Amino acid sequence: MIPGYIDCVIVATAVAANEDLVTEASLIIRQREKIKERCGVNVLCFNQLIRA
Repeated sequence: MIPGYIDCVIVATAVAANEDLVTEASLIIRQREKIKERCGVNVLCFNQLIRA
């Protein structure tokens, strides 16, 4: 699902903590729907949050 080791650790940490994930990592953002579906974690884009 996510090819990069560091990105996998970031997602796994959010899943283990059962918390939403805020990131700028495009690889994670592109997979946000799959992550939500499979792991139950919302992935939010940092840039979108600071503009709101």
